[in-house]
Amino acid sequence: MDNPFRYSGVVIGDLFVDREDEIAALHRAFRAGEHVFLYSPRRYGKTSLIREAFRRLPPKEPWAYADLSRALSLQSFVELFISAVLHGTESSADRVRRWAREFLSRLQPRLVLDTSGRAQVELGYSPRLAEPATLAEALDLPQRVAEDLGVRLAVALDEFPTVRELGGDGLVRAMRAAFQMHSQVSYVFAGSQTAMMEQLFAAERSPFFRMGRPLRLEKIPRDAFVPFLVDGFRAGAMDLPADLAAELCQRVDDHPYFIQTLAHELWARSRGRGIPIAQQDLTEALSAVVGWHDAYYRRLWERLTLYQRRCLLALAELGVGASLFAADTVARFELKSASHVQRSLEALQREGLAERRNGEYGLADPLFPHWARAAGLVSGGAERE
Repeated sequence: MDNPFRYSGVVIGDLFVDREDEIAALHRAFRAGEHVFLYSPRRYGKTSLIREAFRRLPPKEPWAYADLSRALSLQSFVELFISAVLHGTESSADRVRRWAREFLSRLQPRLVLDTSGRAQVELGYSPRLAEPATLAEALDLPQRVAEDLGVRLAVALDEFPTVRELGGDGLVRAMRAAFQMHSQVSYVFAGSQTAMMEQLFAAERSPFFRMGRPLRLEKIPRDAFVPFLVDGFRAGAMDLPADLAAELCQRVDDHPYFIQTLAHELWARSRGRGIPIAQQDLTEALSAVVGWHDAYYRRLWERLTLYQRRCLLALAELGVGASLFAADTVARFELKSASHVQRSLEALQREGLAERRNGEYGLADPLFPHWARAAGLVSGGAERE
């Protein structure tokens, strides 16, 4: 059988783990006409959650998904946005053409069917998107389509912070102006830049201030992941004891992506051996996974500033809850001053290496301490349960 543990790409169906409460919350929001700001650190399974929540909707509840990280300009964003809505409704070519004539007359899009028969939009070289009425026409498409079909439509905009790079505050304000009038559309604004996402919905000056409910993904509980791991190994005729499965989760701080990565490597190494999986096997699998990422961490380390490096090592050694602003910590790790610590932490957040929860900073990447020890940068590290 194929390795049941997937650490890349979108995971849905039988390979999807837990998140029942989050899926239920999304479904309630869709049916109540609410918007959701869904955010988490990188690799927590945000996209998989959205796709699995959509997959479980009945056919009478259509949805559209757009990965905005694929957009490289305002024009490509609009093309992607419109194409996602048209594809999500699974409407006939004749109906799509009628929508283009009636709802997108200013844009005059060219509709192209891809190899799977889905409608894709091309706007040509001068789509007049600088005109507010033209941009509004594109942004209003979900509501117009939902009205025409007589349904409620759920639309997910993944990597939502990208819109500010593509169109600045003008695009953000235009989206707010359009979306707040969409009575038959529920939007999911998703992103992995947690600080920026929080600013979008919580900062009073943000156009999206309090426009929807926040939903921050937490780590998947260990007691949900352990049986998933045990069952996956059992399906491959291997025995992974529950206590060793729990240790696997603990070694990567219950991070969903790295649990799947480590389980994938352990499964591949253990398949067909015919002997019980032992702790040494787990240690060797972890060392292999760290080795996969060695080039990434070395490049990352080289581009960090001196104080960012020191701050990162302090997080690795002290663990969550340690006060990096305390005078003894600043002195021990030669962090110079509290202001240097603050700037370094903000930069590490942008890199996806640090995160702030409940006023405390911690590592967002649980593999880094293992790499740092292998590289001889730290002698130990805080064990976290």
